[in-house]
Amino acid sequence: MDQSLSRCASLHLALQCIILLAALAIAVRALTTIILHTDPISLYFKCSVYFSAYPYGLHYALSRDAIVEPYKVKQMFESIAFSYDFQNSFLSLGQDIRWRRALARSVTIPQGGIVLDLATGTAELAIEICSRHPEARVIGLDFSPRMLAIGQKKLRAKGLSGRIALNLGDARRLPFRAESFEGATMAFGIRNIEERHEVLGEIHRVLKTRGSLWIMEFDCPDHPVLGRLYRLYFDHILPPLGNWLSRTDYAYTHLMTSVHRFPPEDEFGREIAAAGFRVLGIRRMSLGIAKIYRAVKACPSEAV
Repeated sequence: MDQSLSRCASLHLALQCIILLAALAIAVRALTTIILHTDPISLYFKCSVYFSAYPYGLHYALSRDAIVEPYKVKQMFESIAFSYDFQNSFLSLGQDIRWRRALARSVTIPQGGIVLDLATGTAELAIEICSRHPEARVIGLDFSPRMLAIGQKKLRAKGLSGRIALNLGDARRLPFRAESFEGATMAFGIRNIEERHEVLGEIHRVLKTRGSLWIMEFDCPDHPVLGRLYRLYFDHILPPLGNWLSRTDYAYTHLMTSVHRFPPEDEFGREIAAAGFRVLGIRRMSLGIAKIYRAVKACPSEAV
């Protein structure tokens, strides 16, 4: 009898929590509609599967911090791989799909060209690029074996194993020859790597001259009122909710802190330029929640 009462009480508490979260989501959406006089954008954000570096080769001369911290991030993504795609769509209300499609549409390469997709995760972006560009081939690279295993199952199911190849590796030490790719993409991954200059330098090395780079990353909306709503949800609601869904106590806390640590768009643009790229533009989506940086590998005479 006591056990039955305890179970009922637990179910009742869980139901109350769900109702409270739903009510909060509805209230925020309604307030956003009033403020913007238009359909509200999603205030839910994507889980960060996203890329960090891990030194699989012991011959790399990396400091202890450069090994330990990326290893922790890698372990985090290994632990959430089982439900990563579901979490992305659920917590972003499908916005992650729209953002990936926008990035895939932005990709322009010569017919039959090869795109390097860094932080490929479960290969969602690689698959989207191939669906948008029937002649393209994609090489995906990630540091999480479990993510790649899930991605490989998708490729077999969609018959794309001949056009997409997934590799386990480190974005700071790319296992490819110089000038191998016509284009490179990286979605929501570079903020997880402290050595951004190394990653950008490696991308520059493996891209052909005039090859294009597309990097998509999170940021905060510029709208004063919406920015506050974003921070309320992103800082105080998303971490505990996302951690609960992912069965961890840190995954979405890491997402929050990594986004806040990432440099502003003008500073990141200078980092891209310093690596030898010419920045062509920044596309802001969902009022700046996600941004696509587009750059091209400059000729030696054009490099900064």
